[in-house]
Amino acid sequence: MRDAAIKKHDGAIRLSQGCTLLKDSREDADYCEYEYLGDLAANHKLKVVRRQLYNGNEYVVIDARSGCKNYTFKGRPYSRNALLVNFDETKTTDRISSLEVWWITPTALVHVKRIVLGKIFPAGPIHFSANGKSVLFADEQARFWTVAIR
Repeated sequence: MRDAAIKKHDGAIRLSQGCTLLKDSREDADYCEYEYLGDLAANHKLKVVRRQLYNGNEYVVIDARSGCKNYTFKGRPYSRNALLVNFDETKTTDRISSLEVWWITPTALVHVKRIVLGKIFPAGPIHFSANGKSVLFADEQARFWTVAIR
């Protein structure tokens, strides 16, 4: 879900009143470009922004409920009900894949666990099972996986 009121102007994005202005930087030392992707859940007011860096992306979740607290993820976050999950999308030669699981509480995001996936590298979106106890995804070799998260 996207908030139509949030737009990028002159290389900067303001997500909510009182939140930090996210401004692109073209400087060699700290290059980054921001893109508003949408809200994780309408009732939680969690805004998702992709920060493009020289060597990949980071994802910033801004919690408009708690003074615009920022959470940085190494992969795109997905949510269902009170759960948030993300894969580490870091591209390094010796990388080990992992899945991070977070609870969405009324006042914060709380890290629950990290599940190491080894050399299974997800490609594409995550789908939650009907009961919300596992996630389903395809890997880079078009194999399908299910991982229990609860």
